[in-house]
Amino acid sequence: MIATLRKNRFLFSLFALLLACQAPPPATNIKLTKLFTDHMVLQQEMNVPIWGTADPGGLVTVTFEDQKVRVIVNETGEWQAVLKPIKAGGPFELRISGQDTIDIRDVLVGEVWIGSG
Repeated sequence: MIATLRKNRFLFSLFALLLACQAPPPATNIKLTKLFTDHMVLQQEMNVPIWGTADPGGLVTVTFEDQKVRVIVNETGEWQAVLKPIKAGGPFELRISGQDTIDIRDVLVGEVWIGSG
């Protein structure tokens, strides 16, 4: 009887562990902050954050050149992926995907300056 209980407890624990290891489903209703558009310039040689919103708990994949970053949308519907430093160049394509895909085209990497006056 005790051996059977231990075996059942082990099998239950194994089943629970397998469920916990499953990847989250692809994110739905992905939206990017308005900064991210076709023809944009990303800062070179620095970490580059890419962020937006989606339905909580989904998986967002950001792909740029040879980088692929996966993040899970938090409980408030926000997500942020950080690309490693990138050398100057382009044009490139930035792809954000979940259940749907958003492609941002003609992305350049270089010096970003903000001017006012």
